[in-house]
This record gives sequence, structure tokens and C-alpha cells, in this order.
Amino acid sequence: MKTNLNPHTPSYKNISKKYYPKLRPLTRDTVSFGAMSKSRFSGIDFLILNKFKAPVEKFNSNADFQLWCKNIINREYISKKQEFAKSDDEQTQIQRTIMLNEWIEYITKENDDYTPAIQLMILSSITSGLDGKANRLPPNLDKGVLAETIYEIKNNCKKDKSYDCNFAKLYGNKLQMRIFDEEPSLDESLSGWIVIPSKENDPENFEENVRKLQTLSHPSWCTKTNNAEPYLSKGDFHIYIDEGKPRLGVRFVGDEIGEIQGKNNNSRIPLEYFDIVKKHIEENGFMLSPNTMEKFEKAQEAKAKLDKFKNSGLDFKNSSAKEIFDFFGVKYEENEDGKLILESYEQPDEDFSYEDLGLSENRLFEDIVEVKGDLDLQDSNITDLGALRLIGGSALFDSCKLKTLGNLQSIGGNAYFGASKITDLGALQSIGGNAYFEYSKNINLANLISIGGHADFRNSEIISLAKLRSIGGMADFRYSEIVDLGDLEEIGEYAHFEDSKVVSLCKLKSIKGKNIGNAKTPQDLKMPS
Repeated sequence: MKTNLNPHTPSYKNISKKYYPKLRPLTRDTVSFGAMSKSRFSGIDFLILNKFKAPVEKFNSNADFQLWCKNIINREYISKKQEFAKSDDEQTQIQRTIMLNEWIEYITKENDDYTPAIQLMILSSITSGLDGKANRLPPNLDKGVLAETIYEIKNNCKKDKSYDCNFAKLYGNKLQMRIFDEEPSLDESLSGWIVIPSKENDPENFEENVRKLQTLSHPSWCTKTNNAEPYLSKGDFHIYIDEGKPRLGVRFVGDEIGEIQGKNNNSRIPLEYFDIVKKHIEENGFMLSPNTMEKFEKAQEAKAKLDKFKNSGLDFKNSSAKEIFDFFGVKYEENEDGKLILESYEQPDEDFSYEDLGLSENRLFEDIVEVKGDLDLQDSNITDLGALRLIGGSALFDSCKLKTLGNLQSIGGNAYFGASKITDLGALQSIGGNAYFEYSKNINLANLISIGGHADFRNSEIISLAKLRSIGGMADFRYSEIVDLGDLEEIGEYAHFEDSKVVSLCKLKSIKGKNIGNAKTPQDLKMPS
């Protein structure tokens, strides 16, 4: 078998966390000018043409329009990526950088189904409001949700030429729904590889095969909706089913593997199924594209490292938390009760998790009462924080399986709830930094009294602020379900009520250090939008 795998692949770390730029005159755009009218555009291109006021009279063809969009993307987004990432808050800047890189890499390089026009619409939306003071974040990238969103926009554009859309809201609503979706299961007796032939290899059954691919795809895969037809037009698709659940998707472009994804759709081959996909490739003599070769090699190196740890002699499943942390060099101290105070908490390696080692994180947290620094639970399978009471740094709950914070009382830094399943903050009383609730479900704020930094409630389903009394920074209630502010007494910076449902200021006394006087409603405040 020949795979041309390069043994010298650099190591890497893949971490997953409305500003419309003023477009300068297109003096450097290299399009050939001609005479084209709007009537020659249709579908999503027509929508984007109008949204960005493209100079249609200067285009000879749709290709000119796409080039115009591409030039704007390069000039106003890719070249200004670091400007969008800048923030007064260091943690926010780090998170923005990671998330923007992920979005740009995926829509401009990894997914060739998104034209420059579609890319422009997406980038203009996700970078909206990313200034140094607001400290908001781009939405989390969910490739399956993105595909659903574009699919719906395309269909609506076909039905109604005057259709307009709020991409951010449409994507956010779908993202919100996806977070709480339970993973569907097929027949549990179904296991093994299923091959779905391409249009070229089975033209008579193409439409049926498209439906089959959509049915068998994991919800996080873009083949669940939008990309099933274009991908099968380019090559076969192989799906590995494990006890009725799709676990691997192998996409072909012609005779070459162009992509291998797991259920998380994070551009990484899941180590749990690496040997299975490796055997599938070797037995059939499949060729890999250069990009897939690189990712395959990285997964192979990570699997070798994981196996080395598993064969180290330590019984990960039954060892104590102290033995585990000693093994991985995690710094900690013990209190008088023998409970642990950690310097920080994250997965043991950038390429695999505690769960990959067969270790339950729930059991680890039975002995942890405090984390002095950051707590990173992104993509973690933990469901119970156990004895944890205090977090000194920031807390990242993105895409983890927690539903409640249990006995946790304080978070010293930022708290990220936007793409989590958390519905109850439990005993939590204070957040020292920024609190990101955007696109969250109806989280019960329960005992939360103070947020030291900004509070972003945009597009969330939170109804009540419960006992919350103070927000130290800016408060953003746009498109949220909050009707009144409950016990909230002060907001340290600006408050955004435009397009919100807030009708009563209740006990609010001051905004930006100024007494609000007799104002009873947001309209009385005459706040700038």
C-alpha cells in the first residue's frame, strides 16, 4: 500500500473558543469591468450582492463578483484578523484568536463548498462587535450547524428572491438547539463500514444515496444537510458505525481520501477509532490527500503517545487522584482534610483526554476543592464537579457535558457558558471577570450575586437574573429573553437594551457610575445604541 505518509510532520495544538467594516474603494481589485445587471444573479448570491452593495455594473460575470468578495475577505478580514482579536482582557484575546483562526481556516480552506460570497457573509457576521472594550467572542464553530444554516438560507433564497436573513441569529438559534440535542442512534445491531457510492459510481441511485448519507451522518457533520449532495458528486463516502452510532466519516475526492472526521467534527481523527480507520486504509490501498496525510500522521503520533501512557504500568482506572496528578506532573497541595488544591486543570495532553486513558473525570473531582488558576473543561465528558468550590482563574465550559455547577461558589476570572449544556449555576455567587451567556439555554442563575466584568446575554434564553445585583462592566441584553432586571442595582459601563425584551428596570440605580434618576424603562434612559 502506498500512502505517501510524511514522517516529519510538525506537532500542533488544536483548541476549540456586529461589526460591518467600512469597505474602501476597490482601487486594487483585479476584476474585469463590464456591464452586468442584478437580474443575472440569483439565490444566495443575489442576497449577498444586495447585502454588501456590490458594484454589479462593473462585473462581467459571477466569477468577477466572487473575486470581488474574495478581495474584500483578504483585505478586511484575513489581513485584519489580529485587529479583530485584540481585547483589553488577555483571556478574551487568546480565546478570540483561537476561534477566529478556526473559522477562517475552515470556511476558506477546508470546505470548498463555501464560495467567497458565502464566506464574506459568514465572516462579516462572526466578527461583528469584536472591539477592544466589548470583550465579546465570535460564536463557536459547529460545522454541522453551519451547513444547516447555509442550507436553509439557500432554500429560502430560491423560494423568495427578496428574502433577507440575520445570519448570526439563524446560526445562533440552530447552535442553541444542537447543544441540547441528544445523539440519535440507528439500529444498535448495525456496526462496521458502510460505503455510499458517488454520483459517478452509481448515477442511477444518486438521489437515494444522498438521502442515505444524510440519514447515516452524525448531526455534527455537514453531510447531515447541506454538503451531502456536493460531496457525493465528488467521490464516495464511507461511514463507520459502532453499535448504531456513526463514529467515523471518510470523504473521497475521486480516488483519494480528502477528509477523515470523528463525531466531534474537529479536523482530528479520534484516537479511539484510529486503528480501525488505519486498517480500512491499508486493506484497501486507499491514497490520502496531502492535507489528510498530515492529519493521519499527527493522529498516529498521538495514538503512539497514548499507548505509551497506557502501557506505563499505572492503573489509570483505579489510581487515586494524587497518583494521577503526580504521574502527569500536575502541581497541587492538600488542605487539612486531605482534599486537593490544583494550580490549574486541563486535559493531560493536547492530543488526548483523561477519558481516552480510561479514567473518569467525575472521580477525579471528588477530591478537588479548589483550582487556583484556569479550569479548562472544553469538550470534556465530566458531568459532576464533585467537591470543587473555588476557581481562581477563568472557567471554560464550552462543549462540555456539565448541566450544573453543583457546589462551585466563585470563579475569579472569565466564565464561558455559551456553547455548554449548563442549565443551573448551582451555588455560584460571583464571577470576577466577564460572563459569556450568548446563545445559552435558560440557565438558572440561582445564587449568582455579582459579575465583575462584562455580561453578555445576547440571544440567550435566560429569563430571570434571579439574585444578580451588580455587573461591573457592560451589560448586553440584545435579543435575549430577559423581561425585567430583578434585583440588579448597578451596571458599571454601558447597557445595551436595543432589540431586547426588557420592559422594567426594577431596582437598577446606576449605569456607568451615574444615577439613573426616575427612569423606569430602557426607553427612559435614552441610551445610545
